[in-house]
Amino acid sequence: MAAARHTGEDLQDFRTLLDQRDRSESDSSDPLQFAVDDSEFHMQIALISGNALLYETYKYFVGRLRDGLYLAHSDTAVPSCGYDSHAAIVEAIASRDVAAARKADYDVVSMSIAAIATSDRGAWADE
Repeated sequence: MAAARHTGEDLQDFRTLLDQRDRSESDSSDPLQFAVDDSEFHMQIALISGNALLYETYKYFVGRLRDGLYLAHSDTAVPSCGYDSHAAIVEAIASRDVAAARKADYDVVSMSIAAIATSDRGAWADE
C-alpha cells in the first residue's frame, strides 16, 4: 500500500529514516538506538501506507518490536538483515512497484525468521 500511496515528502522522510537505521546498524555499541531507528523505519511504512488500522497496530506492538530488535542486535550470533534488503524496500516503494515492495518486505521478514530459527537462539529467544 505504501508503494501506491506515498508522497514526495513521505519518500524524503523514509530515506532519512533509512539513513538513520543504516548508521545505527553499523554501530554495534548501541543496540537500543538500532532498535529505535529500525522500528521507526518500519513504522514509516505503515504510516505512508495510508492504512490507519495497520499503523495503529504497529504503534501498539512497537514496544515488543523494539525489545526484540534490541536483543537481536545485542547478540552477535544473530545475523542482521543488512542494508541492501532495507534499501530494496525503499526503492520499490519509491518506484511505486507494489509487487517488488511486497517481495522486499517479505524478504526482510523471512531473513529475520530464518536467522532466529537457525541460530543458537540465545537466552533472548524465549523472552
